[in-house]
Amino acid sequence: MNGSEDTGESDPLDIDLAEFIQDRSALLVVMGVFAAIAVYISDTAPELGTNTDSQLMYATGFVAAFGMAILLLCLVYKELAAEIGSWNRLHHAHYRLNNLPLAFFTLLNTMLILSISYLMARYEAVLFMLLLIAALFAGGGIVLRALYAIGRYLPQTAWARIPAMFFFSVVSGLASHYIITEYLSGVKIVTIQKMSFTDPMPVVTAVAYILVASIRSAAALCVFVAIIGTPIVLIDKIRGKSLYDNPK
Repeated sequence: MNGSEDTGESDPLDIDLAEFIQDRSALLVVMGVFAAIAVYISDTAPELGTNTDSQLMYATGFVAAFGMAILLLCLVYKELAAEIGSWNRLHHAHYRLNNLPLAFFTLLNTMLILSISYLMARYEAVLFMLLLIAALFAGGGIVLRALYAIGRYLPQTAWARIPAMFFFSVVSGLASHYIITEYLSGVKIVTIQKMSFTDPMPVVTAVAYILVASIRSAAALCVFVAIIGTPIVLIDKIRGKSLYDNPK
């Protein structure tokens, strides 16, 4: 009999999987809903593929639904790690005899993810679409994150931050425009149906083009905001209601 049994306390590495599932039933139900949506799309679609636009849309929904199910499964394990204390403790808990249901739960989920990954890998065009969309948002995020980092070192006054935004955005826009015109203008961009992992250069080129183009667009938007913001702040200062007079 160990010390935990002598004191009547449960082992901190023991996980009651049934109780955990009952407590997190809402999360598991949502995960099941997305998995059911993926199955429904695969059953109702005339044909899953990427050769035509309609096939691509069905395949996109299929991959997105299964992707959401996998994401929610990751959240389930995040909750498990929080329940037991840390990811390291959760790892060690899998090797305890009392947690045999947890070990089988992880094993079966791993097999499920492997099979889903194989299905998703069949639709390369969908994965390329997700990659290009990520590059689109990443470009804007880079500009906004850089502006935020610069703003941390500036006084909280409009006359310091607006010029900084303007000049940084102008430089970013000109630099990205130069890259596009000098290095990417003559590059042939293929459709996502023609992209393949066996020839990654078209994929890299498309991602680079969209990333730089989104940086240029975000920089242009920031320039516009800086120009429009100047008279607005000036009017507020004249009226004596500027938000920058009493920064928090």
